[in-house]
Amino acid sequence: MEIEEDETNHKHLLPDNIKHSIILHKMDGRKSDKQIGRDIFSVYGRRIGNSTVKTLWNKYQKTHSLANDWSMKGRSKLLNQEDDEMLIQAVRENRLSSAKDLKNNLELPVSRETLNRELLSLGYKSYKAPAKPVLEPDHMLERYRFADGHQSWGMAQWSRVIFTDESAFRLINPNSRISVRRLEEERFEPFAIQSCVPFSGMVMV
Repeated sequence: MEIEEDETNHKHLLPDNIKHSIILHKMDGRKSDKQIGRDIFSVYGRRIGNSTVKTLWNKYQKTHSLANDWSMKGRSKLLNQEDDEMLIQAVRENRLSSAKDLKNNLELPVSRETLNRELLSLGYKSYKAPAKPVLEPDHMLERYRFADGHQSWGMAQWSRVIFTDESAFRLINPNSRISVRRLEEERFEPFAIQSCVPFSGMVMV
């Protein structure tokens, strides 16, 4: 993966004294790139590869400069505002779309990784859809009656109640999951939930 020389990682770049030492060794011409790397490590305690020595020397021969290429502005965005709006619309139309699907369908000139980073910057992360049992009208009515009948309860009454939880262990296809692209606050929206029904291949604990 290419790492751009920007202000956030410039501390990892070679300092000027090491670069000057490498150039002096190359001008002298008596040591190989590998030997130069060993000398740099013995003197400065910095490990560098043969390719680093070669790249630095080639750059110096072309530019006669050892300045770093990063700028305060950084790299410009590959996607503009119109692309972002189109991306958001596509996500909202199909919450199950992966970054790869969006890239292919919208034909955007960026990699899947870049597209995924753009989605994250817009707040659209891929979450596992929480399972929600399919409720019949009678079930909904019972839940409404329970909530309505207990909304006035205080701490003294609720302190005598224990709510238990349960876990379902599926005997068939235990790794079944659906991922949806959504905003963090959209967790319980209908489109972000996968419906499920009980079946015989499950053990409840």
